[in-house]
Order: sequence, then C-alpha cells, then structure tokens
Amino acid sequence: MNVKPKEAAIIGDDINSDIGGGKAIGIKGMLVKTGKYREEDLRKVSVKLGVIIPSINKLIDEPINLNHAITF
Repeated sequence: MNVKPKEAAIIGDDINSDIGGGKAIGIKGMLVKTGKYREEDLRKVSVKLGVIIPSINKLIDEPINLNHAITF
C-alpha cells in the first residue's frame, strides 16, 4: 500500500494491544467501545489515548480528522 505510519490509523477495541501496538510503530489510533473494550480498562491504561468512539459506525456517520483529533 506504500502508506507511511503518519498517514495511517488503527481502529481497535483493545487499548494496549491495538492502540498501544499502533503507537509503538508510529500509527495513530482510535479506540472503539465495542468487542473487548471495558470501561474499567481506561482507569488502568498504560497508553495515552486520543480518540474514543462508540462504534466503527461513527466513522461512517461523522469522519474524524486524525491530524487534529489525536494527540499522543
């Protein structure tokens, strides 16, 4: 695909594996409140979060500008 990390984003439901893994290689992330997501995980998170969305459908209804929405 020839996409640079700063041009990509990861969408996931696991704070440490999905979002943390993306951050480790320079990819911005969005945490979705579905699947493995648990509210209590936010209190013990080791990854600084930028964007949390209720579901992936939110991206269809209201696209997010990652350059302005996420700060790591």
